[in-house]
Amino acid sequence: MDVMGRAPVLRDADAGALHENIEAERIGQLLGVVLTCLLETFPRDFFRRCAFSAYAIRALLARDGVGSHAVGGRFTSLVVSRHGDRYALQGFESGPERFPHLWVATANRIIDLGPYFLPWGSPFPLQLMPPLVWSRSEPLPKGLHYEVIEVLSDNATFSSDPDVQRQADEFVSRCLAAAPTSVPFPYWLATGQAALIHADAAGDAWVKGLVQFERAPDGTDAQRQS
Repeated sequence: MDVMGRAPVLRDADAGALHENIEAERIGQLLGVVLTCLLETFPRDFFRRCAFSAYAIRALLARDGVGSHAVGGRFTSLVVSRHGDRYALQGFESGPERFPHLWVATANRIIDLGPYFLPWGSPFPLQLMPPLVWSRSEPLPKGLHYEVIEVLSDNATFSSDPDVQRQADEFVSRCLAAAPTSVPFPYWLATGQAALIHADAAGDAWVKGLVQFERAPDGTDAQRQS
């Protein structure tokens, strides 16, 4: 607002960008709730709970009146070692479950805690990575790859095992109960190209690795690891 208290007139593009920022910030708060509840509920292996995360994110979005779908598939990301001297491809590509990874898609965004989880499950120390709240109007960088196996129906159950289903329902209830408390996510959010440009300018080592990977020809020497 100006010094007289009048709201500025926004161009359509400005209004759209403002809405996008508010939307991403709110989703970031929901991810903060989910992360907090994961750390409390599964302190030893919170980073392996992508299905619980997706289940809870959908419920929190629905609480805010936002429709979404859980998506099952495979996810791979470029990762950068803590000292920046090693690059690899890591992710959730195989396993005993039907889907190696689950994330959430709305009409506008891909929402996934998966990238943020990777450093905790890596065989060597990694640079921190942000969760995705990525605008679907922008292509993902080459260093982030999703392979869709199935878009789950709205009424899909979490598990055929009643004990696991109960555990998932209890986790969602815990997240919904915590939702009224604003919990900022403890790291920056990958919302689109502008967020990557800002992080690159700030010296983020993972983003700098993404930029180099983007420029590299096919057949880069980044090592693939499951």
